[in-house]
Amino acid sequence: MSKLNLSDPTILVSVLSSLNTNDTVIIRKAEKALKPFMKTLACVPAMMQQLTTSQDINIRHHSALLLKRRISVLYSKCSVTQREQLKDTMLQLVVSEPNKAVRTAMAG
Repeated sequence: MSKLNLSDPTILVSVLSSLNTNDTVIIRKAEKALKPFMKTLACVPAMMQQLTTSQDINIRHHSALLLKRRISVLYSKCSVTQREQLKDTMLQLVVSEPNKAVRTAMAG
């Protein structure tokens, strides 16, 4: 599972969904697949896409948590345009997100 192209939204959704299962083996495999991806700059737009477009609350929640954990390191590596876009989108999402857990994961 660790050799997956997590920039592909369908694969990323599948891995994020795996984090929500009751099987610890599946969760560990998902975490193992996410770990190297979350160290790359490609994780920022991929997680933002899931955060903004996913209908699944759990996917949005995991995306918000993972993005929040990595954004402090990756923010300085983003271009100025990406930073502005990221700030604008995050502010919009904090205001418009209907689920409190997702809002808290983004802002809190």
